[in-house]
Amino acid sequence: MAASSAAASASAEEEEEASGAGGVCVYVFGNGRVSTPPRFWLRTHSVELVACGEEHAGLLTDTGKLYMFGSHEWGQLGLGTRRHGDTETPRLGVSRPTWVRGVRHHRLTQLACGDKHSLVASDRGVVLVSGSNGERQLGLGSLTLTRTSVFLPVPNLLTTPLTISAVSAGNGTSAILSGDGAVLVWGTNGCGQLGLGSAPHAASPTAPALGGLVRALSCGHRHSAFVSEDGAVWTCGDPEGGRLGRSCDEQGSRVPGRVDVLSEPCRSVSCGGSHTAALTESGSLWLWGQGSRGQLGLGAVVTSTAVPTRAEIPSGGEVHSVGTGAEHTALITGDERLLLFGSGRCGRPGLRDSLNHFRAQPPHGAPTHARTVVCGGCYTLVLARCGGGGGGGGGGGGDGGRVVQVVANAGVDARSRRRQKEGFTLQPPLNVTLTATLLSPQLKRSRKEEDLGHGQANTARTKHQGQTLSGVFDDFIHSKRLELTHVPTPALLFLSHGDHL
Repeated sequence: MAASSAAASASAEEEEEASGAGGVCVYVFGNGRVSTPPRFWLRTHSVELVACGEEHAGLLTDTGKLYMFGSHEWGQLGLGTRRHGDTETPRLGVSRPTWVRGVRHHRLTQLACGDKHSLVASDRGVVLVSGSNGERQLGLGSLTLTRTSVFLPVPNLLTTPLTISAVSAGNGTSAILSGDGAVLVWGTNGCGQLGLGSAPHAASPTAPALGGLVRALSCGHRHSAFVSEDGAVWTCGDPEGGRLGRSCDEQGSRVPGRVDVLSEPCRSVSCGGSHTAALTESGSLWLWGQGSRGQLGLGAVVTSTAVPTRAEIPSGGEVHSVGTGAEHTALITGDERLLLFGSGRCGRPGLRDSLNHFRAQPPHGAPTHARTVVCGGCYTLVLARCGGGGGGGGGGGGDGGRVVQVVANAGVDARSRRRQKEGFTLQPPLNVTLTATLLSPQLKRSRKEEDLGHGQANTARTKHQGQTLSGVFDDFIHSKRLELTHVPTPALLFLSHGDHL
C-alpha cells in the first residue's frame, strides 16, 4: 500500500510542470571513470563552469558551490575519507557530481582539474588545492605532504591575496592568472613546461619570464601556453611533435617563446596531450602539434606539424569554444553546434564508430544550443542551454523538450526522498544515453528550495522499484576504483535552473 501510495503521489508530480526560463544542461560522453553517473537536477543553482581532468571532473555553480566526481584515488576530488567510528576508509571514486562540503565557506569562482589534482579559487583570491603532490603541483612549499584528500590553501598566496581571473592544471603542474595579468606557476618543470628555465620544479608559486601581461593560459600534459595582452601566443615545454608551434632547441623550449605564424590576435588557448589549439578574436581556430589520431582536424595526411594551421569548419562560421583532450579535440561553433575530431579509440569523439576522425563532424545525438566544451583525457563535457532538444544526428525523441520521464518516489529510500525535497532529483540510469529531447528543465519545483547536500549525498544509496541499482550506481561513494565505462553518444548528466547563459 505504501509503495502504491508513493507511486500515485509521484505520478501526480509528473503531471505538474514548473513554468519559467530554460535551464542549463551538462552532457558527458567518451570513455573513462566519469562517463556514466546518473543524471540529477539542481533547482536553486545554475552551472557556471565545468572542468575536466584525466579521470575526474568538476562543476561550479553561480552561487560558488563546487561539485566533483570521478576518480578520487589521489584525493583530487577534495571529498576526504569516510569515517565509520574510529576507522577511516579511502574514497576512491564518486560516480555522480557530489557537493564538496569542505569548501562551503568559500564562494568559488575558478576551477581546474589536472591529471591527479584539482585547484579552485575564491572571490577573495584564496587558492585551494587537493590531490597528489608528487610533482609539487599543490604549491605547498616546504610542506612534505605527498597528497591530500581535502582542499588546502596555497600558503604563499594567503599573505597577499590576488584577484584570480583564471586557473589551469596539467600533468603535475598548476597555474593561476591574476586580474591584472600576472601569472604564477608551480609543480614539475621536468620538460620546461613551467617556463622556468633549468629549474627542475617549483614548490611554491613562481612567476615565469613572460615579458608582459597575460589574458589567458593553459597547462597541457608536458607543455603550457599563454596568451599575452596583445593576443600573441607563447609556449614552453616538450617540443616533440611540434606542440610548441615554433622552432627551438632544448634550452629555448624551457622558457616561454612566441608563436610567430599566427596572423591575428588570439583570445584563448587550449593544450592537449600533445597538441595545441588557439582561438582568435575573430573566431577562427588554429591547431598544431601531434595529429596522427586526427586531433588536428587537418586530414589524414597531416600527422604532425609545428606550424599553426587554420582548422576547416563545416559550413564555415566562427568557433565559440574549444577543448583538447589526450588525442581528441572538441569545438562549439557560433551557431551553437558541437563538432569533434580525433581518436575514435574507446569512443572518445562520441561518434558511432571507433575509427580516427581527421575532419570536424558532429557526434551522433549531439545536443543543440551548446555553449561551452571541455575535454578530459578520454571524455568530453558539454555545457548547453536546455529546451532545444537533441539534434545533429538523431539524438532523440521530438517531444519538444517536454518532460517525458520524471523520477518516481516509489522504491526510493527515505534519505533519497528527503534529498529530493531539498532540491535534488535523481534520475535512475534506466537509459544512460538519453539526450536532451527526452528531458527538459521544466521539472516540478520542490516545496523547499534549499541547498543540496548537508553531507547526505556522500553516503546515499538509491533504489528503483525495490531493487538496488547495479554496478557503479550501487553506492555513489566507492571504496574501490571505478570501472572504466563507455558512453558513445552525448548523455545528459546534469540539469540546473537558470537562463542567463
